[in-house]
Amino acid sequence: MPQPTSTLIQLFREIVSVRYAKKAAIMWRDRILAGETQNLADVLGRGTPTTTHDPVCIHSLGIHMVCPHHFTVSFGHANIAYIPGDRMVGFGRLSALAHAATARIILQEDATASIADTLMETLGCRAAACVIKAEHPCHRLSHPSAHRSTATTQAVRGPASLQRTLRALLAQQS
Repeated sequence: MPQPTSTLIQLFREIVSVRYAKKAAIMWRDRILAGETQNLADVLGRGTPTTTHDPVCIHSLGIHMVCPHHFTVSFGHANIAYIPGDRMVGFGRLSALAHAATARIILQEDATASIADTLMETLGCRAAACVIKAEHPCHRLSHPSAHRSTATTQAVRGPASLQRTLRALLAQQS
């Protein structure tokens, strides 16, 4: 009698035809890993001139990323805040940045840092921050007691006084 696992794998192989494999490959290329080919600075753009130095914040941007250790897809949301220097971008550019930084094979910690760093380097922000909260199936499957767990990462750049301002702003909705 075949082992249950080998029977399940064989059944899966029979169900997944070439047609489905091609469809899955297209989805991975065009959706799941769409950020792999995008330059984050280009996605963010140069913005428009501004004289305001008031904080800008956007919450709950839906994101996904692929774990480089287990090749599983994690889902969550990103919160982004920054204090402009001489330039600022619209909320659509921030959303596009979050998508491009996370729709790739990347650790959550690295995605969080890359968003804050791109804001600082590309726009010349006075301060920038990103918080990502995500559910990781690889962790949940490996650790049965963690089935309800989420991971939160935070990257904050700029002078300490401005970092405190952004942390407080992000904490309102995290």
